[in-house]
Amino acid sequence: MKQLALSLRDGRMLSISMFGDPDGTPVLYVHGVGSSRLEAAIGEEAAASNSLRIISVDRPGYGLSTPDPHGTFLQFSKDIDEVMNHFEIQRCSLIGVGCGGPYAATSTSLLKGRISELHLVGSLGPTEDPELFRLLDTSLKAPLQTIQEAPELLRSRWEQTNMEDKIFQTESEQLSREEQQYVTPFILDKWRFAVQESAHSAEGFLRDLQTLMTPWAYHLENIDTPAYIWAGEEDEIIPLRHAVYLANHIERSTLETFPGMGHIATEVLGINTALQQISKNRALS
Repeated sequence: MKQLALSLRDGRMLSISMFGDPDGTPVLYVHGVGSSRLEAAIGEEAAASNSLRIISVDRPGYGLSTPDPHGTFLQFSKDIDEVMNHFEIQRCSLIGVGCGGPYAATSTSLLKGRISELHLVGSLGPTEDPELFRLLDTSLKAPLQTIQEAPELLRSRWEQTNMEDKIFQTESEQLSREEQQYVTPFILDKWRFAVQESAHSAEGFLRDLQTLMTPWAYHLENIDTPAYIWAGEEDEIIPLRHAVYLANHIERSTLETFPGMGHIATEVLGINTALQQISKNRALS
């Protein structure tokens, strides 16, 4: 793993980690809520074996990246644009995982022509859709509701216990035997490291919740690049209906589902499957 601290034009610093083949085809990675750039280590072996180089970015306030109290989907797309310019990348694939999915989708919409293919893994759909919001598991829905009414309460809870770590622990304890084939103890350790990297501060988590509650569904109609949507049929955190919504609103999309897979297993399987698909598409181009 190679790490980089990138200075942005506005003076903020963005923390980046790279995994896989150092000389491979670049793939941008957007982590989930409460996690960090280290989450991309889950796909390290798949990236290396497929000659891909994952470039994973800490969103503002996460890991080692400078907080941005006024961060938006638009601002994040500008950050991604600066990352691509730094690495002299004209076009590349983009993977968004869980609540990182909306950031990846909106960046694809806003960075016209720069994203060659979009992969959404276990992604959250637009929270402005009442039915999608209703279907969310309480572990995610409750903080999204609270951020608008009592953000300091969420900050206090974070300081007492990392909320994402709690969600992660509960989900990992309920893995089926089939899911454990993909979510091995080795993978769980990688995930814990990613969560712990951001446990020192609530800033990224709180900013994420505020941003995720802003409207963004209209961006989906503007995505004109091929999109792959990977979803678990037994995902109770972000149910399958979110993936169906995304597939129905992104014109050039393909929906693939994983039978029997919950949220964590979906993300592990989806990340690795997305990397394999990127490699396959590269070989065909």
